[in-house]
Order: sequence, then structure tokens, then C-alpha cells
Amino acid sequence: MIFDEPINDIHFHLNEIDNQKYFRGVEISEEEMEDIDKLINDYLINKYKTQISQSLFLQFEGLVPKESLKFYITKYNNILKKLGIDIEKDSERRELLNHVNNHFNNEGD
Repeated sequence: MIFDEPINDIHFHLNEIDNQKYFRGVEISEEEMEDIDKLINDYLINKYKTQISQSLFLQFEGLVPKESLKFYITKYNNILKKLGIDIEKDSERRELLNHVNNHFNNEGD
């Protein structure tokens, strides 16, 4: 059997309401499952936005090569897209990505 999503995707399980969910034996309501899903999503968004900022800072300090910076920025950007962050609606992320793109476009200067 082939699945469209990984079979252990927490988001899927928290949004699949046909089966009751439990945490350490405590029954989780549908509303609590929605809150948990949002909490995890917000945590991951914050984590990867921070990773982008930290990567830029480390490259600025000379601790991360430009090639690695580009790799990590692309990786974190793709993760943020999966988490539902739209670059057109997220001005902070758009500014960071513009900064990175300008940085790479000015390498020969």
C-alpha cells in the first residue's frame, strides 16, 4: 500500500478525527488536537525562521561558507513552505530571502 503522506505524520493523526487520541492515557478532545497541531506547527515555524537568521549571522561572522548558507537557506525555506508559510504574506521571511539572494548576486563585486 502506498500513502500520499508519511504514515506517522503527526499532523495527519491530529486531524484524523475518526479515532480517539490519547496522551499518556488522557483522552484528547478534537479542540485540543487542533490546538496541539497549531502549537507544533508554530514551534517548527519559529525554529526554522530562527535557523535562517542564525545561518545568516554565522555566514556574516565568517563561520559558515556561502555555499553552505545557500544550502541551509534553501532547506529551511522548503520546510517553511511545507508548514504553510507563504512568502508573499510573510514580509520578515521575504526580507531575509531577498537579503540572501542579493548576497549571492553580488558575489563577484
